[in-house]
Amino acid sequence: MSDPEILILLEREFGSVPRPEKFTCKDGDPECMDHDAKLHSWTAETLQLKDVTNICYDPWTECLPQGKAYFLPAMARLALEQARPCDDWYAGWLGHRLGFNSELFEFCSASQRGAILEFLDHLLSSRSAIAEEECWLVDLTKARAHLELAIGAAGFAD
Repeated sequence: MSDPEILILLEREFGSVPRPEKFTCKDGDPECMDHDAKLHSWTAETLQLKDVTNICYDPWTECLPQGKAYFLPAMARLALEQARPCDDWYAGWLGHRLGFNSELFEFCSASQRGAILEFLDHLLSSRSAIAEEECWLVDLTKARAHLELAIGAAGFAD
């Protein structure tokens, strides 16, 4: 699959996920509340690489599954657009997070889970040299294997 084809697949599978009314559990924790405000300030169309590349301060960690599914096509687009990693390779980080996210898997349909697996396959086939150079190849391979096992588990069947 090409980059445009994988993005079309993800948009087809996740593009109809409605924008959530709340992105985090809003438990009163200041960081969680800040993450919720940041997530509300973005749309799938306005999300930029600079919004998601601070791994030390990452709204994704507090984001509920529907919010992750809503933003997934945009995050994949950003990951594939990053021509050369400068500090952190976002595609590696995103692929790792997608491969080990059971809450998102439980939220997703079987076809959506399959689209995530296709995205990880695409990263591994089209960007393996970058993944190896940026020390993400092992993580991405493990994330892909973990996701494949999760998809096959009885608890994730539709």
